[in-house]
Amino acid sequence: MKRTATKKSTATPSYMRPKTATQTKEELQPRRTAAGKPEARLPSTPADPVLERSFRGHKDTITSVGFNPNLYPLSIRITPFSKQVISGSLDGTVTVWNFSSQLRPFRFIGHKLGINEISVHPSGTMIASASSDATVRLWSNTVEGRSQILKAHNAPVKTVNFSCDGALLLTGSDDKTLKVYTVLDRKFQYSINAHSNWVRSAQFSPDARMIVSGSDDRTVRLWDVASKSLVHTYSDHEGIIHSVRFHPDGTCIASGSYDRTIKVSAEISCRVDLGHPEQATPATLRRTRRAGDRSGLPSFGQIPSVFFIRRHAQGLIRVMNT
Repeated sequence: MKRTATKKSTATPSYMRPKTATQTKEELQPRRTAAGKPEARLPSTPADPVLERSFRGHKDTITSVGFNPNLYPLSIRITPFSKQVISGSLDGTVTVWNFSSQLRPFRFIGHKLGINEISVHPSGTMIASASSDATVRLWSNTVEGRSQILKAHNAPVKTVNFSCDGALLLTGSDDKTLKVYTVLDRKFQYSINAHSNWVRSAQFSPDARMIVSGSDDRTVRLWDVASKSLVHTYSDHEGIIHSVRFHPDGTCIASGSYDRTIKVSAEISCRVDLGHPEQATPATLRRTRRAGDRSGLPSFGQIPSVFFIRRHAQGLIRVMNT
């Protein structure tokens, strides 16, 4: 019997057909449970950061950057004062960059040598800069840029940090000491002989009850502010400690080193809650992360979650919006 060839259908399968406007509209409607309530959906994956602003003007390496703490998303129209990023450079200047293209940057000149770190007061009205000229300057965040010199160290000052309440200022230096000042009257309060080598980084805990410091002696040390005494010494790194930071809730500290590792120690909560640091048992949880093959790690920054800052040796600052 002769077979008849079957003609293939040229119709496009339904799953390959373009969606109609009705189908698209229906798909956009939230799915509902058996009880008729909208079904919860997982949040969409956030997009990669995109370049939001680029600032250029420093004549040497940018060593430190920070946001005005009163920063708001760029989509919110408020006063230009609340849209600023501040930078310190080895060219010896502090520069305040305004996100509004209609406002020129403020450049503060006063240090005789390069700036190693800057810190912005929680109010956003004051900037502290630590310099290799062995001084710290407190700048008024205005066009005039008036400053007051704080001189208590006898060697280059490597780190500076305001307490979260803005009442205290902390500095660390190549003279191996930490020094604390009151911000309101700009007076030196006390000194801590902190390390056996240069101090590169230091920070107050969120409640200003403790200080963490990192040094060229390869140790991270935790200090009690009230008693000015040493609470604990971490000797886990094999290289110079370049940066130390408290977690925002004060429960742990992170340190970055020239040994290309980041170490996180989660024991701070038990010490603070006990109220007796000397009686705390150092039962620790430490995590180490390999951070590439570079000789050192950049500083940890305190910046809003919606923005990232990248600093470059070419005197360029890039602000990334997530």
